[in-house]
Amino acid sequence: MKKLLSANFSRLWREKIFWLCLVFTVLGSTFLSQMAYYNAYRDITTVYYAEDIMFGAIPMLSLILAVLVSMQVGTEFDDHTIRNKLIVGYKRTEVYFAEYIVCAAASVILLAVTLAIGALYGILGFGGFLFSPPQIALLLLCCVLLTFVFSAMFMGIAMNIGTKSSSLVTSSAFLLTILLFASFCINSLEEPMTTYSYVQTSVDGVIQLGEIMDNPAYIDGVQRTIYELIVDLLPTGQGIQLNNAEFERVTRWPLLSLVMLVIATAAGYLSFRKRDIR
Repeated sequence: MKKLLSANFSRLWREKIFWLCLVFTVLGSTFLSQMAYYNAYRDITTVYYAEDIMFGAIPMLSLILAVLVSMQVGTEFDDHTIRNKLIVGYKRTEVYFAEYIVCAAASVILLAVTLAIGALYGILGFGGFLFSPPQIALLLLCCVLLTFVFSAMFMGIAMNIGTKSSSLVTSSAFLLTILLFASFCINSLEEPMTTYSYVQTSVDGVIQLGEIMDNPAYIDGVQRTIYELIVDLLPTGQGIQLNNAEFERVTRWPLLSLVMLVIATAAGYLSFRKRDIR
């Protein structure tokens, strides 16, 4: 296992895709942080703090991780490195988790860069954090676990599909699917309890509102609990909430991330054990 990890890390540092992802992470995080600061600066009605910007690039990072893991593992398959490792006697368990550990470590590096840039903009722009150090530590833990979950998901896809192009397309499609699903659930949860029977704008620009009525799109009870669980369970749901600085249910994110990490790892690993590699 140590030799596999050493070889994989050595290959990672030589891979152009890792450094390209790092450069794109720096540029993307800087751009998004600058835009978030600009929008916050224009909003004179709200007080902002560093954490309002610090986590804004997490959704972007998920796409970068899909590219990184797909290309890194896909290259191993395209070069027949995975097959050669199995031929010389390494177990599939060793091969799979050696690949995962290296990709997870690379993902954490990209995460650290993303958070550092966001925190720098937030501190310089707004003077500091609203949350206490333990609360910030909890959010950082959530981000690390979130990164592990994304890495496990993309690793499971890449190790069972093989080629770089197919892995990248499948991982991107999977990411888009769970992103849209999480967005749908969040939008449903944000529906107000009441609405107006109609909203009209007169010729002279005056807005006329009808009677207040119950909003048929509002969800509550068991359905609301299920939607909240789905949003908190999906890494994309947590990413959107981090981006929006919505931390109301953050205390349960680590546990739910661990659940998703176990599910994603088990699904990918068990499928890889049965895969015919030629």
